Parts: sequence; structure tokens; C-alpha cells
Amino acid sequence: MGLLVYTLGVSALVGLGILIGAAPFQGWLFGKLMSYRGTQEKIVDRRVRLLTEIINNIRAVKLYAYETFFGEKVSELRTQELAKLKSFGLMHALINSTFYFLPILAAVCKSIQTCTVLSLSVQ
Repeated sequence: MGLLVYTLGVSALVGLGILIGAAPFQGWLFGKLMSYRGTQEKIVDRRVRLLTEIINNIRAVKLYAYETFFGEKVSELRTQELAKLKSFGLMHALINSTFYFLPILAAVCKSIQTCTVLSLSVQ
């Protein structure tokens, strides 16, 4: 840290402040991501249990013509699962974009601060 301030000057603290300030936001995003994943896993669990039950009792399902009933149940669970998967994917993309964007933002703010300090010292 000291070497960074020595090399880049006090303006390095601006970039460091941005990176440290964004840590709680990234932590919150990661928490939301894990919550989406947990709800998705519960839905997948219910769907797999239903499919296992259907396969184990396939003779009764065929005998009483329950194919459409159970097919609709499985389709409903699959639709819920895909909705959660989409939310998970969007949150994952948001996390990745912040991880790539924040260092660039820190560098740009550091450069702007450096130029501002230099222009004020020239006047």
C-alpha cells in the first residue's frame, strides 16, 4: 500500500477507496446469487422427486391414464426452475460485469483526480 501511494501519489487512494467501497455491494450481490441458487435447488429437488415417483409407479400411471396430469405437474415445476435459472444467470452476469468494471472505474477516477490536481498546481 505504501509503495502504491509512493509510486502513484495520493491519487491512488481514490482508486483504492472505490474498490473498498464497492465490496459491500459485491457481497450483497453474491448473497442474492446464493439465495437464487438455493430456491432453484429446492425446485429441482421437487421435480426430481416427482419424476422418481412417476418412474417408480409407471404401471399405475399408464393404467389410470395419468400421463397428462403428471406431465403438467412436471412442466409447471420445470417452468419455475427455468425462471429461477434465468434470474441466477442474470445475477451472475451482473456480478461478473461489476468485477470487470470496478478496476476500470477506479483507474479512470484516479486519472481524473490526478489531472485535476496537476491542473490546479499549474495555475
